[in-house]
Amino acid sequence: MVGMNPARTEDGMITKINYGIGRPGKLWTGNTPSDGSIVNARIIERKCSVCGKTTRKFRCEELSASKEVNDALELPEVFITMGGVGSIYNHDEAKGGAPKHLRCWNWSERIGGHVIVDPILVMNGYVERKQLPIPKVGFRWVQTYWGSTLSEFVLIRDRKHPGLEIISLEGKCPPCRHKEELETTPADLMVTHEQFAAVGAENQFEYIVRMLELPEGTSSIPACRLLEYIHDQGHHMEEVCRPAIEVALWKYKQSPTVA
Repeated sequence: MVGMNPARTEDGMITKINYGIGRPGKLWTGNTPSDGSIVNARIIERKCSVCGKTTRKFRCEELSASKEVNDALELPEVFITMGGVGSIYNHDEAKGGAPKHLRCWNWSERIGGHVIVDPILVMNGYVERKQLPIPKVGFRWVQTYWGSTLSEFVLIRDRKHPGLEIISLEGKCPPCRHKEELETTPADLMVTHEQFAAVGAENQFEYIVRMLELPEGTSSIPACRLLEYIHDQGHHMEEVCRPAIEVALWKYKQSPTVA
């Protein structure tokens, strides 16, 4: 499929997806179609407007699961190794790492995935680099997975290897967003048991009191402490705490004592 004119959309490329050893993880966004599905795929790269750090994630949506459509269209293949401990492989470019535009990473700048359009050859299993055939000039092996036993290598063209569309966005990274939120949240803002109950999270209030080791019978929690808890625990507590904090902040702003 080398030399094919890829079908590009306004925000991606129409490809056939092929999973490597790793599976979709934190560096994946959108749905997770089955192996061999036709997808609209691209890379989303976000840059923090405060600290300048970047993160890059693979995004795709399945367009059709029909076998007939698969048979009717000649599409490029996108090979993905995205998840699992073994796919976190910080390899220096000079030591065989993939070109930057074929890699994904998190806000901590740890590489955790590779997205390769039209790989020439994939070698996986109980393979060591020294066992691989020596590539000719203009080609090289990229290691996309490195587990305790299994490994995975992909043969690519060394120069100007085609990549997916990279969509660049600006925003704030989680640490900077968290810092700003703490700085702008009133120090005396308290979130009460009743406010958790108002958003359907009464049981979670009692759970959080225990997790924060607050005294039994506590009826309110400092909002800043809740924000720290959300930051430590992740998205599942975000959905629980955020609505209650918003209710508390709205009531706080309605108070006549607030200038």
